[in-house]
Amino acid sequence: MLDWHEYVGTPTLRCNRSLDDIERHLNRAYIETWRYIQVRIGYWKEKIYRTRTIREIADDAFGRWRGAGRLDY
Repeated sequence: MLDWHEYVGTPTLRCNRSLDDIERHLNRAYIETWRYIQVRIGYWKEKIYRTRTIREIADDAFGRWRGAGRLDY
């Protein structure tokens, strides 16, 4: 028969192991989520920030400005 200390300790150890498992799963999920977010931010920055040269951006803006200033009447 188990002494009461051994009886109390066994569920406690199982609980501690379960908590360790939960922590390990949460840490892994956090790292995987962080990696996914970093990849998505990379795609987002590529679309937001310059993928064209300043010259191309300026030529495009100037072309639109000239087109908007035409009065075809």
